[in-house]
Amino acid sequence: MIIRTAAPPVVRSKLQTDTHRPGQRGRWQVTWHTANALEPSTYSHLLEDKHAVVHTLGTLFEGKEYKKAVRDGDVLSLLSSFVRESGTRNPLDKGRGEYEKINTESALRIYETFSQSTPKHDNVRKFVYVSAEDVFSSFISSRYIQSKRNTEQTLTRLAQDATVRPIFIRPGLMYHPHLRPLTTPLAVLLDLSSNILPSNLPSSSLTNLLTIPPLHVDHVAQSIIHTLQHPPPSEPLTIGVQDMRTLLGLGQSQL
Repeated sequence: MIIRTAAPPVVRSKLQTDTHRPGQRGRWQVTWHTANALEPSTYSHLLEDKHAVVHTLGTLFEGKEYKKAVRDGDVLSLLSSFVRESGTRNPLDKGRGEYEKINTESALRIYETFSQSTPKHDNVRKFVYVSAEDVFSSFISSRYIQSKRNTEQTLTRLAQDATVRPIFIRPGLMYHPHLRPLTTPLAVLLDLSSNILPSNLPSSSLTNLLTIPPLHVDHVAQSIIHTLQHPPPSEPLTIGVQDMRTLLGLGQSQL
């Protein structure tokens, strides 16, 4: 079962590496179910016979406009999202915003619902949370990465009393030349910098951005599938970019 897109629908399917949208033909047989991640009654009946749930809901900015800009290759709209993000929210306001709602609350609600469902098999069930490396904090609100880390910490705590094992996937920049055309030029530059700069620079969000290689969306999906099929024994399990590159046997540059 895969949870995806920011409008929080629930998708029931075989694990897949392609990124086709509803209505498109892909390599896997997919059944789409519309539901609200924050309302368990709309999807709890889909969970009982599932071995794993993959949660991919997430937002980099508060506001939906930037995702359309990335898909459409609209540079001006994307820049306006940066400007709005830097000037809209009071840093002293710790209230519940889209970061907390989409990046954290949706994941916790789905995990709790999955944990409370009755499995129809004896295998250890798994909940994959697509988190992030800290590579964007120099340019966007720190609440983005805080919401990701808060979710990881809460899922780890909840797992102590549950039968569902959390797995955290931490990509850096994810690019796709067709679905995310604006990300490809940046990915080329970051791939170059990650091969030139030493990896032992003082840690910061900016140095992470420059030294952690970008990953194709399909490579992240393949890493998730591999981890679900061959999970290491350590708990909780965190898979970073270098771990994913090792799993997939990626060389120095993929661009």
